[in-house]
Amino acid sequence: MTSDNRSMSAQSALGHAMLARGLSFRAINDVVSHAPVFTLLSLRFSVTTVFLGIIGRSLLIQAATGMYQEIMLEEGLV
Repeated sequence: MTSDNRSMSAQSALGHAMLARGLSFRAINDVVSHAPVFTLLSLRFSVTTVFLGIIGRSLLIQAATGMYQEIMLEEGLV
């Protein structure tokens, strides 16, 4: 995986996170009068953490695979 691909993947992940946060902000504003703020914020941060964890894990796997392939090519083992 090249540096440009990693950069685009990271930008894509951040864009998706911003979209999720923006959509949840609107929902939080509507629900805040019916539920405690701390509970809603905890839920919002938990969902974002899980979402970014899933994306981050896949990005790490892609980066590790790309580095492994680059090393193999440099050493002439492929």
